[in-house]
Amino acid sequence: MNMPKVKNPNHSKLRDINGFFTLKNRHISSQQAAGYCTHFFGTKVGIASCISFTRIILSPFIYYFLSTNNNLLLIYSIILGGLTDMMDGFIARKLNESSDFGAKIDSFADFVFYSSFITWFFKMYYTLYPSYFYSTILPISLTFLAYLTTFIRFKKFASFHLYSMKSTALLAYFTVVYSAVFGINFLLLNFCIIIWSIASLETFVASVRIKKFECNVKSVLLIK
Repeated sequence: MNMPKVKNPNHSKLRDINGFFTLKNRHISSQQAAGYCTHFFGTKVGIASCISFTRIILSPFIYYFLSTNNNLLLIYSIILGGLTDMMDGFIARKLNESSDFGAKIDSFADFVFYSSFITWFFKMYYTLYPSYFYSTILPISLTFLAYLTTFIRFKKFASFHLYSMKSTALLAYFTVVYSAVFGINFLLLNFCIIIWSIASLETFVASVRIKKFECNVKSVLLIK
């Protein structure tokens, strides 16, 4: 005789019902269910945040490739990191995962990942153009002051999602890849430093002007 199956009341159910899923007696859309797939592994971290974590994981490898002059793997790592930077926000909006936690993870991942670029610029200037080495101090100092200001005001570190910083990131990607393939271009390197300085200045101004802690600041002109 077949014994009847006993349902476990604590067991999570996941089944498709006309495009919707039932998860622990909560009805959520198919897209939301996909975004919370990591819930089944004991965490509520969404797919977008997992993609952001990729940049954190890549950062030590970039430091290693920089130190060993492995240009090919350096380019691959930077391209992959750049793709994750573009994808995490898009996926968060697509799967309705946008949250304060996700924004903080994205900001921290940006800080860790872009620090590798700072190391690269230091190395290039110190090795090839020692007389211009101090030009990197301005953007780094402004960025540090922005982090310090948000910490003093809100007891949190913030990496704002400014359009100027996004543009700087794209230019930094291009500069590093171009330099790895064709060699160092002094004008391109200095242009990147100038744009970086302007974006860092806006970051500092934003840290002073915001009235409450917010990572998703797009421009100082949009701060009310």
